[in-house]
Amino acid sequence: MTDSRLEDPMRAVVFHQGALGDFLLALRAVDGIWRALPRLRIVFWTKPEHLSLAARHPAFSCGRSLDGPLIPSLLHDELWRDVPIPEFLRAADRVMIFGQSGTRILAKRLAEKIGGRVDWIRSFPAEGEGTEHAADLLRKVLTSLGWPVTDGRGPLIVPPGDALALKNPPFDENARRPVILHPGSGGRRKIWPLQNWRSLAGWMRGNIPEPVLLSVGPADECLDDFARDMSRAGIPVLRGLTLLQTAALLAKSSLYIGSDSGVSHLAASVGAPTVAVFGPTDPNVWGPRGDMVRIVRKSWSESDTFACSPNPKPPDPELLQIVLEFFNR
Repeated sequence: MTDSRLEDPMRAVVFHQGALGDFLLALRAVDGIWRALPRLRIVFWTKPEHLSLAARHPAFSCGRSLDGPLIPSLLHDELWRDVPIPEFLRAADRVMIFGQSGTRILAKRLAEKIGGRVDWIRSFPAEGEGTEHAADLLRKVLTSLGWPVTDGRGPLIVPPGDALALKNPPFDENARRPVILHPGSGGRRKIWPLQNWRSLAGWMRGNIPEPVLLSVGPADECLDDFARDMSRAGIPVLRGLTLLQTAALLAKSSLYIGSDSGVSHLAASVGAPTVAVFGPTDPNVWGPRGDMVRIVRKSWSESDTFACSPNPKPPDPELLQIVLEFFNR
C-alpha cells in the first residue's frame, strides 16, 4: 500500500555518491517514482558530473554537491550530533539515501536530525547474492518503503541540444550518424580483449558507410597505446568530453558498442542502439536496459586484455551479425 504521506506536490532529496552506471540505475528508479507522482520535485545530492545529467530530468529542482564538511561530519562518531543541517534537507518531505552498507549510518543519523523522513535504499545486490537485476532490486526496496514505482525501459535522459552540449561535433552532422566504440570500463577485467576491438573497428571502417569513432574516458589511461593505434589506422579518437557532451554524442549515434561500463548505461539511457559486451560480470544483474539494447556475453582471460599479436584476429562473428541486424532493420 502506498504511504499516505506521499502527497502531491512533495519535495524529495536524492543522495547518491556511486559510479555512473549505479547512478543511472538509481535515476531510472527515481524516474519511475516521478511517473507515478508527476508533481514530485527533487534535489539531487550527488557528484557534480552526475548533476549535469540529473538536471535534464523533469523532476529536477536543484542540485547539491557532495563536497564540503556535511557528509564527513555526519559519519563522524562525535561530530554528527552537533552538525548543522542545511535548509534543503530540513525542507524535504522525504530523503532517499542510495548506497551500500556504509551509507546506512548516514541515513540513520540524518533521520534523527530531521525527524525520521529518511529512507535508506540499498543500491545493488552484493556479489554472489543471486541474479536479480539491480534495477528490479531498487524497485522492490522502494516499493517496500511505500514509494509507487512504475517500470519503464524507454529513453531516460533528455538529450541536450547541439548548442548546449556539442558545439563542435567530431563528425559531419549533414552526413550519416556515427558509430561509437567505447572499449573502456571502470574495471580492467571487464574490458573485452583489445585485439577484438581492433578487428571489429577495422571491419566496420571498411564495410559500413557510417563514420566509426573511438571514445576514451578520463579513467582509460590503460588504453592510450590502443587509442594511438586506432588513430593511426584512421579512426578518430574522442577524449575530454564531459558527461553531458557524451550523452549528446550518444544520442546522435547510429550505434554504440561498449564494454560493461557506465557509458554503456548512458547510451541506453539516451535511447541509442546499444550493444554491451559482458565478460566476468553477470548482465542479468548489471546489464543496461532499454528498448534497443543487445547484450553479448563472452569469456576471456584477463591476461589477454592487452595482449598484442602480429597476426590480425578476425572480427567476432556474433558481434558482426548483431551489427548487420541493426543496420538492416
